[in-house]
Amino acid sequence: MTKVPKIAVVDKSPNRQNYSNIYFNGTIPVDVYHLCSDPSIKKPTKKNIDIQFNPMEYDFTILVGSEALKEY
Repeated sequence: MTKVPKIAVVDKSPNRQNYSNIYFNGTIPVDVYHLCSDPSIKKPTKKNIDIQFNPMEYDFTILVGSEALKEY
């Protein structure tokens, strides 16, 4: 039996995307983290980022958007 990898998705703000369905057809569960917890902020800045995330806990991390790439 194959071990299911732990996967995290880092996005800029809360939205309605189901990343497990988008990337893996719902077969692999993913943990979703947001840089900014306030959905009204469209482009997070350093002062708005309130993420609590440790990438070392995951086998893979998917960064969605340039804001997540700049932060991690």
